[in-house]
Amino acid sequence: WRDDVRLYTVTLASSPNSYHIRNNLGTVYWKQGRIDAAEQEWRKALDLSPHNVIFLNNLGLVFSQRKQYADATAYFLRAMRYKPNYTDSHLNLGNVYEELGQHGDAELQFRAAVALSPLKVDARNKLAKLYWDSGRLPEAEEQFRRSVASEPNWTAYAGLGDIYVRRNDGARAEQSYRRALELQPYESRVRFSLGSLYASTGRLAEAIREYQAGLETDPANPEARARLEKLKSDVQKTPNP
Repeated sequence: WRDDVRLYTVTLASSPNSYHIRNNLGTVYWKQGRIDAAEQEWRKALDLSPHNVIFLNNLGLVFSQRKQYADATAYFLRAMRYKPNYTDSHLNLGNVYEELGQHGDAELQFRAAVALSPLKVDARNKLAKLYWDSGRLPEAEEQFRRSVASEPNWTAYAGLGDIYVRRNDGARAEQSYRRALELQPYESRVRFSLGSLYASTGRLAEAIREYQAGLETDPANPEARARLEKLKSDVQKTPNP
């Protein structure tokens, strides 16, 4: 088979009522960014299996992507009505509430997702980020720590680095950012955070190196570029020993 679309399309020609194949085809379209085509397949799959929580959740994602939050919420709630312990719908509904600024409702959904799937790092990280945004640093740290204990991931290590910067604990912040970059070397945000940390402690050459590395993957970032130019200027002004 040339590709998955061809495989699933040919299969559906002989088995048009296979809702699993329609779901798979919709997923391929979704990953390709073909949102309308994905929606069409997931709707057909749902017609064939009306209580299927995966299809309901997927359609919720379609409307979330389009920022049609009322429709997205309706699909996620339908999925939870048929399967209250379906983690993904809690997590995705939490994302909708967060987008709408309903942080209390978002927290309830993220907490539910964590309770249902304690090892799911996406849920831990979303809850941790919500705590971070609201200034609840001890709770954010706990969730990020539990996240990396479940599975080492750059998002949680970067979050821990941010917490340690806020606490003026430069050594632990550097260690956390370094661990994040081991897992995701091309994440520009972490490069810029580490560069800022180095600059704040006078390690200008290392700061420049991190900003340059970050700009390789985020070249249009005006703040980072301005910061890099300032660092280069500061190095030139520094008298030689």
